[in-house]
Amino acid sequence: MGKLERLLDILKDEPRDVNDLARRLGVSREELEGMLKILEAMGYVEEVKAFSSCNSCPLRSICGGGCARTGARAFMLKKVK
Repeated sequence: MGKLERLLDILKDEPRDVNDLARRLGVSREELEGMLKILEAMGYVEEVKAFSSCNSCPLRSICGGGCARTGARAFMLKKVK
């Protein structure tokens, strides 16, 4: 399985932040950003948009509220329309 396929497999369960994704794949953050750009351009993933409240955030179960403090970015599989 290639790196892009592994990335999609990791994202199938829940959104993940870029640092977690890079660690899981064993790649640099820069390499991961390139992979995400490719998958985003192909329509497979999308960046999780910031919400006004942590209660509506899809990462609330795995996040300690770090997004607001660190500006962390997260991605998820794009929903098929």
